[in-house]
Amino acid sequence: MSMTELKAPCRRRYERMTVMWSGTLTVGRREIGCVIRNISAGGATVQVDSPVVVSSVAAVLESSRTGKFRAKVVWIRGDQVGLRFLEKSQHVARALALTIP
Repeated sequence: MSMTELKAPCRRRYERMTVMWSGTLTVGRREIGCVIRNISAGGATVQVDSPVVVSSVAAVLESSRTGKFRAKVVWIRGDQVGLRFLEKSQHVARALALTIP
């Protein structure tokens, strides 16, 4: 059996794209510089400049490429933060379509 056959089926609802975009993650009143590592219509993974210690909290991800998206912090692993967008996926997908060829 190959490694591909052993992998669990992908549970992602939306196709995720690897990117390297600068942005800002606002959590509460705190603005944190970040690099968006990957993004989809449903969420994103960002690498933050300073630690985020609270999960399950509302946030805003902003990038000059896509604008602002309301989000929820769903996981934190060191300097990596997983976000689920609170915007409608169609709205996010349109913004991404204008940015990504």
